[in-house]
Amino acid sequence: MPALGRLVAAGASGGLISGVLADPAVAWTTLATGQRPDRHGVLDGMVFDPGVGELRPVDGRARRTHALWNLASHEGRPSVVVGWAASHPADPIRGAFVSDRYFDAPPPGDAPWAVAEGALHPQTLEERLAELRLHPGELEGAELAPFVPALAEIDQRQDRRLNLVATALAETVSRHAVATRLLAEVPWSFTAIRYPLLDRLAGDFLRFRGPLAPGDDGREARIYGGVIDAALRLLDNLVAYLVHHADGAHVVVCSPFGVRSVPGRGDPAFPALLRHEHGFVALAGERVTADGLVHGAATVDVVPTLLTLMGLPRGTDLPGRVLREAFAAPPLDVAIPSWETLAGDFGRLDPDAPASNADPAEDLVRQLLDLGLPDRDPHAERVEFNQRLREDHALAITHLRAAEWERALPLLERVVAARPIDGALLVQLAWCHFTRGEHARCRELADCALRLEGSIGHARLLQAVIALRESRRDEAAAELAQAEATGERGLGEKLAQGWLLLGRLSEAERGVERALAENPDSAAALQLQATLRLARGEHQAAAEAALGATGRCFHFPEAHAVLGVALARLGRFPEAAAALARSITQRPSALAHRALAQVLTQGYGTPGEARQHLEAAEALERAHASTSGRTKA
Repeated sequence: MPALGRLVAAGASGGLISGVLADPAVAWTTLATGQRPDRHGVLDGMVFDPGVGELRPVDGRARRTHALWNLASHEGRPSVVVGWAASHPADPIRGAFVSDRYFDAPPPGDAPWAVAEGALHPQTLEERLAELRLHPGELEGAELAPFVPALAEIDQRQDRRLNLVATALAETVSRHAVATRLLAEVPWSFTAIRYPLLDRLAGDFLRFRGPLAPGDDGREARIYGGVIDAALRLLDNLVAYLVHHADGAHVVVCSPFGVRSVPGRGDPAFPALLRHEHGFVALAGERVTADGLVHGAATVDVVPTLLTLMGLPRGTDLPGRVLREAFAAPPLDVAIPSWETLAGDFGRLDPDAPASNADPAEDLVRQLLDLGLPDRDPHAERVEFNQRLREDHALAITHLRAAEWERALPLLERVVAARPIDGALLVQLAWCHFTRGEHARCRELADCALRLEGSIGHARLLQAVIALRESRRDEAAAELAQAEATGERGLGEKLAQGWLLLGRLSEAERGVERALAENPDSAAALQLQATLRLARGEHQAAAEAALGATGRCFHFPEAHAVLGVALARLGRFPEAAAALARSITQRPSALAHRALAQVLTQGYGTPGEARQHLEAAEALERAHASTSGRTKA
């Protein structure tokens, strides 16, 4: 991807953590608003529509907070917005707005390809943009060949996957054509364009890039193995075009999550698609530092950063931070309490406005319901009930990620009451009680989970953690062994942590190997591997593993601390001091302060500096003891 490479070299870039492993609509709304799901209100990709008694895709009416284009509109700055997730109906902002529903796939057969009502603002755009929507049926073999060179070998009567490629490609071309037309014809100060091509294709085609399963003759991989690479090349060309025609504007390329291929549940050699929370952000422009690195960025940091680039104040109620390390010169920190409380026109739709529907039959159903006919059926009640549970669970996860246990607890209790035989939910609720020190309730829930297939290992692990916290080491070891024996996925890192706390290094090694087998790029597993190597006195190997962890996740204070200790034991004191100082900057810990104090006594600092770090370590230890009342384990 040379265009993206040039953008990275010219600007600042790094990983982006969304904390949202949910429908893309949730993550992209967080990206546009700078607010977490509990504030912006989009909790799932679907919502219950009481008018028809069924689910429909979530749209912009569910969003309770302003998006960045609304803030720009309030300040008199026109925007161009094209195809953002959950953006229908179009916001009546200054500029031009094309909702994601404008790019709906055409109906099968010869049915008219209608434009969803409310998909455009202003409505006069329809005539100007009508010719720019590309129908998948218009694509010819030469245009599909870069994605599927062996398309002549496909029996399209049996294999419909070529249609998936054509539909995703046509949608992407349509989005780009609309965006470039508007950028050329509409005055704009800010623009937001979303290309979901990779997400459209990854679920069906990413697995063909991975190793073959035993017995696989490789035919499908030979036919479809180039789809993802071709998609990436196309996206790179689109980025190149936009950057070239941006007329010196600041450019931001980002995604709130990524996709990866990892060993699946069936055959360990067969890859399975996983969406994960590590995304990407790259910024370039006059005010952005060249070839810079952004560390520890989260999805909620994008809006405060872009507001600063636009010369607008950030709201202090936004949970994110300005990515100051991306700026060539320190930016001014201008803030207001909240954009949400300001008066004025933000170009927002009335959230209570009726939904826009292309299907007139749905309008008839609503009219009948308004008359009280027919009565609501039990099916609709079940659909609504199940969707409310999904949304409650999503909201609970948002609170858990923010360590807001008190807010998560009643939501989880309600979900578990409705789904008492879901072991994963029981374990989540048990962990919530554990963090509050409610061990009796935690044990009760773990005992319930032990009777449910698929959650036994996680429940055993929970029992082990309680035993460790209460200094019952033999019981903890027995529970860890039983958890390990279940073979359940997702336990490796926690098993390694538990065995390390017990000083059982061989067992901890098994946990690390298990975690890395499931995810070779796990920074947490590599940090545990570094800790294990350090405990064994393998200082060089520890340093290498810690570097692997920080290379995958730079904002990782524990990994920097282990790296610093390993380097100090290798006699590489200047590098050790830098690693330990970085750990303290990211999050102060007693371990890092004490280790840095020891390094400074080796002639790389003054006695006064060493004493300051020792005093900081002691203060942290006293604070921990007074607030938790728990053992260090």
